[in-house]
Amino acid sequence: MDSKLKKDICDFIARQHLKPGDRLPSIEQIRRKIGATQYRIYQALKEIAAERKYEVVHGSGIYLPGRKKVYKPFEYSIALVSPGALLEQELINSLHSRFMKHRLNLLPLSIPHHDPSYEEETLKYLLSRRIWGLIIEPHPNSSENLRIISRMQAQGCRCILLSRAPELKKKYHFFTLDYYSLGLHAAEFAKENRFRKIVFINHSSVNWHMQNLERGITERSKELSIGCHVIRDPLRQDKFSETWEWETNGIIPLLENTLYVVENVDNRASHLYNCLIREHLNSTQVLHFCRRKSDIDPRIPCFYMNDENRFHQIADKLLGAGIWTKTGTEITFRPERILPETETQK
Repeated sequence: MDSKLKKDICDFIARQHLKPGDRLPSIEQIRRKIGATQYRIYQALKEIAAERKYEVVHGSGIYLPGRKKVYKPFEYSIALVSPGALLEQELINSLHSRFMKHRLNLLPLSIPHHDPSYEEETLKYLLSRRIWGLIIEPHPNSSENLRIISRMQAQGCRCILLSRAPELKKKYHFFTLDYYSLGLHAAEFAKENRFRKIVFINHSSVNWHMQNLERGITERSKELSIGCHVIRDPLRQDKFSETWEWETNGIIPLLENTLYVVENVDNRASHLYNCLIREHLNSTQVLHFCRRKSDIDPRIPCFYMNDENRFHQIADKLLGAGIWTKTGTEITFRPERILPETETQK
């Protein structure tokens, strides 16, 4: 770096008569006095800060030694925002325990995707508190929420997104579940077992993961000449009477030689399997998928998306990077096929 430029910057700083702990002038202030480009000043300041052991606070500035730190309540917190109770409490406790060893708190927040305004207000609040990290499956149809996440990232917050739309730029860090691949495997499973038709029950079509799964299953079914029907009506449980009902279509038609593909959140797939057993439809099968070990029904085939492995890799990424890079990375996690216990024993 140009030694004359560094000397000019140091002389300008000295003329400010700063006290210990004061913040150095901004790059723009230095540029107006010295005339060099912002990039050259930025590079020179980095070298000066390293040589003189100034304190660099991302999103705030460079400080002389002796700064008194005033921390906000959430400054050393990681917010985990997910659209529903998708994570097991045991996994949340494990992550919290791990983060606490690094003096970080975990704030688990459940915000359904049918309420993007609530997610927006939450993100604005977290932005104002300057949290240390953010793990989020953002609402797919809210560009405003993504703008807030970008502002948080610009402040130095370590942001990780749990799902990715095709149009999103790779400046973010993505740790995604490969639901498109799951859709391909589901259609191939139907072909292997000679099913004539697939019924995919998409209970959350607004979700990026479910959109990718629907795309994968419909595209592969068409290639394999298997009929595919998508139902976007969620199955809901009446917890008082312990009965189930389809939200708008009443009872779903149970057909011969058909593979039903459904997520086993709230035991949806298990309930459907029990309906098939009662109707003695032996030529029809349920294929379920899930993220939590506790949602695996050992009686029926499953594609398991290992969230436990994914979140521990996320923790490695958050805690292991000394300098958080702004250039994004993308890591995908593929489904694991689990056969029923009776088939495994054969």
